[in-house]
Amino acid sequence: MYLHYSKRDHNFNLEQFFLDRGLPIRVTAHLEFPTRVPREQFDYIFDQWISGVQNDHRTTLGYIVAYEQSKFIPLHLHALLIAAQPLDVSTVRANWLNLVGPQHQTSIVVTDYQPGKGGLAYVLKASDEDLCDVRFSNNLALFSRGYRPDDPGRLTARERRRINRIQSQYIDQGSRSMLSWPKRT
Repeated sequence: MYLHYSKRDHNFNLEQFFLDRGLPIRVTAHLEFPTRVPREQFDYIFDQWISGVQNDHRTTLGYIVAYEQSKFIPLHLHALLIAAQPLDVSTVRANWLNLVGPQHQTSIVVTDYQPGKGGLAYVLKASDEDLCDVRFSNNLALFSRGYRPDDPGRLTARERRRINRIQSQYIDQGSRSMLSWPKRT
């Protein structure tokens, strides 16, 4: 999904765009690394954090993340975590502290996402500045309730399992039944 966003475009409400599509945004996070590190190392630690949160919650996550840096502010990121089931913020926080060290309590601020409070706008606030980089996980579409690929017959077994795993978490919340897939052609 490619999306152009400009803070100057007041007619486009980005938060509503995502919420209208039923993306279950669960957590807002602000992450800092306690020491200055290269972007590649921050990416690696972020990916480890996502994996840890997924493992602890036994769920698949999607994310929207914005890395920010300026002359006066060290590299940090703002993230929205997307999951089909609720996430425990204390576990999300503990995963970060396990990676950077428990002595760095101020390196993370994490809260439950509150729709309509501008969380997405806050994460993307610097998106049209040179020193900001925005990443969308490659699985965001899978979190739309009732997601169906354009050509389900061309999916591999692995892709079908991935979609079923995410969609089945909605079943636990009583919202829909498992998807059935046509035979691959």
